[in-house]
Amino acid sequence: MLLLFHKPLKRIDGETRYVSALIDAISQRYDVVIPSETFFENMRFEEEKWLLRTILINFYLIKWILNNINALKFDFSFCFMEDRYVMLPTYVAYKFSHIRIISRVSDWGKGYLASLGFKGIFSHNSLYLLNWFYERFVLKLSFCVILPSENMYNQFRNFFTKYLYYFPLPFVPPQTFNSKSAGGFLFQDGDHDIYCLMLGNYYYKPNEESANFIVNNLAPAVKKIDPKIKFVIVGDGSLEKYSIYNADNLLSLGLIENLNEIYSNCQIGINPSVTEGGTSIKIIEYLCNGLYVLATPESSIGVLRSSNLIVRSRNEFSQALCELANKIRSGEIQDRNEEVERVRSHYSKDVIMKNFLEFIISIE
Repeated sequence: MLLLFHKPLKRIDGETRYVSALIDAISQRYDVVIPSETFFENMRFEEEKWLLRTILINFYLIKWILNNINALKFDFSFCFMEDRYVMLPTYVAYKFSHIRIISRVSDWGKGYLASLGFKGIFSHNSLYLLNWFYERFVLKLSFCVILPSENMYNQFRNFFTKYLYYFPLPFVPPQTFNSKSAGGFLFQDGDHDIYCLMLGNYYYKPNEESANFIVNNLAPAVKKIDPKIKFVIVGDGSLEKYSIYNADNLLSLGLIENLNEIYSNCQIGINPSVTEGGTSIKIIEYLCNGLYVLATPESSIGVLRSSNLIVRSRNEFSQALCELANKIRSGEIQDRNEEVERVRSHYSKDVIMKNFLEFIISIE
């Protein structure tokens, strides 16, 4: 199987973790060829240059496809298209070999595009044009579509008549570790007893906008009500963009490879995004790692409902967060562990991999 992707898999963000899980599942049945990995082994681009990186990886993928066209005709069963940013090389592979296309769709619709906040008529219109082509490409040429949530699955089955598959993010249990040696003491102090985690890639506009809301609005408002709550912003770009806002109740840690130490030292995960995406991988990870979660209606779309997941509008966030903190302190919230295990079971890697393998065999 040929997998066309526009990012290096070694990057630590929700999308690459999801794609890595898909690769693990596909690898049970196929040899997976990922040309972009060869490109990124020899080249390096900062995240701010994502447009240049995407253009260059498209040229590289087209060149690779043309150089290996005979192999595509005879040795490959499927071409897996990961996102709209590799449409052109996917079309070239399809045109010259007629291999079947599996599209992985994460974000869909005008609501998602509007939330990205691109400024300027040219940028705005270009994005909508790209999405117009993407939607028609997926619906017309895809042999199968992989979706991250039951919500999106239910949307698609009304107008896509070929193969659909719901593939949620598989949960991998955290490894045991010593929190002090792992660095858990980095942000814990004697002045705070509730730590709220915001995890993301902050070169991605919806995450950047969410972090801006936290540092400019949420953290100052919560400090006035409950000064013992502290916000911890973690992920690519967080140190560069938000360390200037560091205060007694706010800390940016940058990119952390071992997230287990972060999860074990926080009680609440937050996602104040107002972007209408397919599903929020960070919320799934928060829940599966035992955190209570405060999210907006937009960011919680497609996530399994849970008593550990509290959904509120942004203007209710500060009050809801303080109320949740008090419930945690008092021990008022019951059956937390049972609920964590229920969510983990839903996102069980073993079950998801087994079901996906059976599906792949059925469509061959």
